[in-house]
Amino acid sequence: MSPLQDEKISTVYFISIDLTTIKNKMKTRQKSVVFLPFFCTFHLITLPFRVYSNTGAQKNTNIHENALDARCTSAILKIMENVMNQSLIDLALASGATFAATMDPAQIPYAPELRGACAQNYCGRFATCWVGPPAIGEVEDLMAQVRTYRIALVIQTVGQLEDSYDYEGMMVAKDEHIAVYQKTLAAVRARWPNEHLLALDAGCCDLCPACTYPDEPCRHPDEAIPSVEAYGINVNPMLETCGLKYNNGKDTVSYVGLIILGLKAGTGLDSDPGQDC
Repeated sequence: MSPLQDEKISTVYFISIDLTTIKNKMKTRQKSVVFLPFFCTFHLITLPFRVYSNTGAQKNTNIHENALDARCTSAILKIMENVMNQSLIDLALASGATFAATMDPAQIPYAPELRGACAQNYCGRFATCWVGPPAIGEVEDLMAQVRTYRIALVIQTVGQLEDSYDYEGMMVAKDEHIAVYQKTLAAVRARWPNEHLLALDAGCCDLCPACTYPDEPCRHPDEAIPSVEAYGINVNPMLETCGLKYNNGKDTVSYVGLIILGLKAGTGLDSDPGQDC
């Protein structure tokens, strides 16, 4: 399983109800559950959690108490998830993002027809890059990959232009966005070094002066970042879903990147920490 660890969280304390007393009276007791390095706030399905008796030597089989313990644990984990969301947003803002938000990857809207623009080669990069179409794969497969994760950090930067035709200003703003995105990505990796993640940014990868596609393998498979557009993600409604705006005012340009993490268990990658792109 892939751990999304927080070094500050090693023990969780909660109150449960003991329904097994001789007089069948309810009383409270405090129990602690140590999650150790395998604790992950998002891996709710395979969370290494067990309910134990008072002595801790025997598994508790009381279904009523187990049910209550499960509800308590679920509530605690929800709080932890909210804390994690805010931690990710804070990292992005501290790295220079204009706006940041988190959302469930399952709610990210996509439109396969957006790939038509790629095929028209409006960007001039179609069929020239390993992490761009068509080499990257079909939109449906890519979005299925996105949905194997539990949280998406949306990173938005807004640049000021002289006017709506200020192409040079757009390129300067894009370079500034890439710097912010890379700083945020480095901060997330440093905070959770063993976590699988999927990085998507604005525009096609330009890590190398000339990509080796299609003759040789990618030179930097662990650093090359696909674009949000290559995944067929519909950016405007995605921003609306997480409370951000696509248009941030007259004579501005906005760029958006995603860091998607919290790999669900049972995906085939959860036993080998690392990253996907």
